[in-house]
Amino acid sequence: ATTLKSMAAAVDEEVETNSQRSLLLSALASGNIPSLKDVVGAVPAALKEGPLAQECLACVKAISVMDAFAEQSAELTQMHSEVKNLHQRLASAQHAADHAQKALRSAEDKFATEMAAQHSGPSSELGIRSMQQETRINELQ
Repeated sequence: ATTLKSMAAAVDEEVETNSQRSLLLSALASGNIPSLKDVVGAVPAALKEGPLAQECLACVKAISVMDAFAEQSAELTQMHSEVKNLHQRLASAQHAADHAQKALRSAEDKFATEMAAQHSGPSSELGIRSMQQETRINELQ
């Protein structure tokens, strides 16, 4: 009877170990971090320290890796958003710079035209008056 009970206990322990191993592997394969944490947390301490020690350590490491990946993915998404925002700001600044450059060229052209008008206007007018005066003087002589 004692042998039968010990054999039944060993079978029950083996069934429990295999059942827990299957749950761990299924949760690990799912890639669902919260589910995997729950399953690892529910494994009895005797199995965590005994026959399922390696499986539990592997699952804890997988949780750590997946958490790090999720964090890095979130950081990368944030950086991508910031880069996109910077590109938009750069395009806006480039547009404003182009507009300012056109306005500057227009102002320079206007200034050059006004300066040319000032220099050509009075000097050519003076030249005409001077010629008219010389003609008048010649006529009077």
